[in-house]
Amino acid sequence: MNPSSQGRVLVLGLGASGQAAVRLARHQGLACAVADERISDGQIAAWFEAERPVRISDVGRVRAGDIDLAVVSPGLPVEHPWLLHLRSIGVPLVPEFEWGLRAMPGVRVVAVTGTNGKSSLTKWIAEALSHSGRLAVPAGNYGTPPSELACAPAAPPYLVVETSSFQLELAEAFRPDAAVLLNFSPNHLDRHPTLNAYAAAKARLFRHMAGQGVAVIHRPAWEPIRPHLPDGLSPVWFGEREKEGYGFVDGWITRRGERFVDLRGTWWGERPLGVNAAAGVAVLEAFGVDPGVMADTAKAFQPLPHRMERVAEHQGVVYVNDSKASTLAALAAAVASGTCNKHLIAGGILKESDVIFVKETLAKYCVFVYCIGQAAQKLVSAWRDVVPCEDLRDLESAVRAASQRAQPGEMVLLSPGCSSFDQFASYTQRGDQFKARVHEVIRQQS
Repeated sequence: MNPSSQGRVLVLGLGASGQAAVRLARHQGLACAVADERISDGQIAAWFEAERPVRISDVGRVRAGDIDLAVVSPGLPVEHPWLLHLRSIGVPLVPEFEWGLRAMPGVRVVAVTGTNGKSSLTKWIAEALSHSGRLAVPAGNYGTPPSELACAPAAPPYLVVETSSFQLELAEAFRPDAAVLLNFSPNHLDRHPTLNAYAAAKARLFRHMAGQGVAVIHRPAWEPIRPHLPDGLSPVWFGEREKEGYGFVDGWITRRGERFVDLRGTWWGERPLGVNAAAGVAVLEAFGVDPGVMADTAKAFQPLPHRMERVAEHQGVVYVNDSKASTLAALAAAVASGTCNKHLIAGGILKESDVIFVKETLAKYCVFVYCIGQAAQKLVSAWRDVVPCEDLRDLESAVRAASQRAQPGEMVLLSPGCSSFDQFASYTQRGDQFKARVHEVIRQQS
């Protein structure tokens, strides 16, 4: 379905992707209406000025024939009453990222999904493609909304699109040239009714890829998503010490068990980041990128803020901000990175019920765990039999206590494993507060 063939478009949700969808509708010369319960008429007027779209206050009153297509922002779940009503009257629904990509039919697309690590890998693949002479732009959940890029005079030849389960659950015709499933663990179960529904949403990335494109899948993620994959899909495997596809061993990416790309000394040079990098190498080789370019861009790679971000080193203690880690699987991955002992700051609002599966990792890598926020007491009770834990409630107290206890050669790591909304507006604010408290402690100790 080409956007230009749709005369009347309804955009649901006016976050960044929704606003971009409105601009694309205008760019295509289409009549556009919007609906968002959280946005005022004044904000809509300020954003779109003279070209303000019509606002629909009650989507439930839309009748068959009123609109031709609804473009859905990722904040609306598939069971939202608006979407249920529009389906009932036969209105096609399309996620914003897919609608934007349909307006750029000549662009080659790499899509990255998974529970953890999507943004960083999206960034590295885009940088490596561009460094090899194949101009690539990061887009989607990290980067620019595809609908925004579709409004430009010329589309970039390559897009690397981070796709979340929220975006994928409505995808219909999307078929990337290469797709990556980085990993799979429980997440967003407040949005998806079951773990199986979450797996089904992730699997939609590969829905039209049987015999088409390059499907790169983490070997351990195969079982939960396999029931939702199309017949005839032939995955390219990756994983730690993977023998058939791409693996990660001692700082090297291996290909069929043989050393292929040297990542030692880079941000990607330790597990679990190196395992994710194996997926990136699989994609980059499929597009003809030289292994030397992969290694060079890995050396130059600058990680995104709040993702294993090195904040400071003082008196032999390294401070790392991994505030983006909002699941216990992400926490476990951060704790297991490298070999140094860690003083872990964890807590907030739990997004999952099982807090036991990380205990072995904590026991192996952590000297002490400082628990904060709403989940503090539950985490202390669950973990204190394998690692010393303390309920410190707030981040400032945790940083102060960790800095006093940590010894040279150890790490103070903020990797909360929980969402931030009990004490902070976002994971970004939480990470910024951590960095500020770290620098304050260092000043006091100097």
